[in-house]
Amino acid sequence: MIPSIRQTNSTQRHRSSPDTGELPSADPPGKFSLHIDRPLEQPPNWLTYRIHSPVVIAGFALLAALMGRGLAGLTTGLSPPRRRIARLGLGLAAALAFFLAHAAGGQWVRADPTNPGVLGAWLPLLVPAAGLAVLEGLGRARNRTPVPRS
Repeated sequence: MIPSIRQTNSTQRHRSSPDTGELPSADPPGKFSLHIDRPLEQPPNWLTYRIHSPVVIAGFALLAALMGRGLAGLTTGLSPPRRRIARLGLGLAAALAFFLAHAAGGQWVRADPTNPGVLGAWLPLLVPAAGLAVLEGLGRARNRTPVPRS
C-alpha cells in the first residue's frame, strides 16, 4: 500500500525522484483559494477591491501632482530650504494619510463579504481630494484682491 502525502514525513513529501522525473509535491496553502467550495476565502468584493486598487493609486499620483502645483503658489514667499521642506512635508503627510486610508479600506472590505469593494478602494481618494480643495481655497484667498469700500 502507498502511503498518502499526509502520512509521510516532511522530508519525504518534498523529495523528488530523479529516476522518474516527477516534480516535488507539497501541500497547497490552505488559507487562500479560488475554489468554489470555499468562497469566503476570496470573496468577490475582495477581488473587486484588488482590481480597482492600481487605478486608485494612479489617481492618487495625479491628485498628488495637482496638490504640489497648488502648494507651489502658496510657498513662493518662503526661502528655498523652507519651501522645499514645506512641500516635502505636505507631500509625505498626504501620501501617508492616503495609504493608511487605503489599508483601512482593504481591511474594511476583508472584514465582511457584504462590504462593497469598489467603495473600499475609491473612498481613500477623498483624502488627497480634500487636501487639494483646501489648497485651492487657500490659493484663492491669497490671490483675491481686496474690494475697496466706499
